[in-house]
Amino acid sequence: MIEESKILSAIDRVEKMEALFDQLLNAFEANPDSIKCDAELQSAVRTLSDYLNTEWLYDHDLDEQKCLPHTLKRGVLSQDGLYNLLCDIRSLWDSQEN
Repeated sequence: MIEESKILSAIDRVEKMEALFDQLLNAFEANPDSIKCDAELQSAVRTLSDYLNTEWLYDHDLDEQKCLPHTLKRGVLSQDGLYNLLCDIRSLWDSQEN
């Protein structure tokens, strides 16, 4: 059984990452170039990249085990959503540098 404190920490983390994911996704869909010029959005990219490389799998596994509440918004935990968004942003930045 997973400790309740670990589940609560994961819920809090997913909520925070979900908010950043939504903010970044909306900005990318509205104007992809805005991300490169906005310090807050660049910070969101770094935070989400770090999350994907560290705690994302743990949170995803908790979700797969049905440990997270079904009412929790969890787009950031989709198999490809976060990864694809970050790759699209990096590709755009790389193409602008050339």
